[in-house]
Amino acid sequence: MFVLVALLGSILRSRFSEAVEVAAAGVAPGAEGAVTATGAAPAAGAAAATSVAGIAISGRIPGVSFDLSMARLSSSASTTSALLFTPPGSGTTQLIVALPQFTLPKEKGLGPWVQKAYDDAGAGGRLVFSPLIDGSTVAAYKEGSEDYKSIWLGTHGFASTQSLATAFDTAALTKEPVKTAMADPGVKALVTGMASGLKASGCDIDHIVEKQMGGTSIPSNLQLLNSAKNQSSGRETYQELVKYITAIREPNMRGTNVRRIQLQIRKATVPPATPDASFIVEDLLRKGLVKGSDAVKAAAE
Repeated sequence: MFVLVALLGSILRSRFSEAVEVAAAGVAPGAEGAVTATGAAPAAGAAAATSVAGIAISGRIPGVSFDLSMARLSSSASTTSALLFTPPGSGTTQLIVALPQFTLPKEKGLGPWVQKAYDDAGAGGRLVFSPLIDGSTVAAYKEGSEDYKSIWLGTHGFASTQSLATAFDTAALTKEPVKTAMADPGVKALVTGMASGLKASGCDIDHIVEKQMGGTSIPSNLQLLNSAKNQSSGRETYQELVKYITAIREPNMRGTNVRRIQLQIRKATVPPATPDASFIVEDLLRKGLVKGSDAVKAAAE
């Protein structure tokens, strides 16, 4: 299955540019079939519905409607088009769907770099959800198993969380912004916890662009984030994306024969975030107000 998904990924990347241009004109690439609009979208919150041979059937995504060929889904927020379906019709086994807009259900931190990361990934065609489908089970495909903590620490010049905690205590003696931050009980508790390890700080190293959406472990895609926020974001983002996959595989839609599906997300929006200690610490590090070793940083690059 991993080999099949990897192979599909290479096919999708090679056809992405063509697919975007052709889908905009209302036709799927190659000879796979036409893309047909369904008409007016249902009211927000209404049950999804489509018509097959004049018979209305229900879907599972509120506010979204499908046509019988799954060539196009429409909602009040966006129109989602099929870029590739092989073979055409109800026997489809491979399907690529372009989703113009997706809003993450949970925040990913207050930093302005968060939305920028999603904007850059969307513009570059790198926001993709390619689940692993096994019967009725849909699992997120995530590349790599790197040591995220070491990558993130090395980016800022630290070899351990202990050395990072020491650097914050030292910087607070001479740098007013750091001193002010350390007066915040939440920041103080986070830094104190770092002296014992990442888990004790109450934070995770987060992939800003979710791995399940094509995010990688490059330094610019990693940040410190409150553990509860990180885990709820990952879990609920997966649940929202799976709703699309489930709807596509409904018996009255493409059916369960579809085992290779990719959602190509053109733009993702992160919801408004609330400030917390993890943002303050990450912001100070990104601004260079707390620095580690240049030698450690260079070795990590």
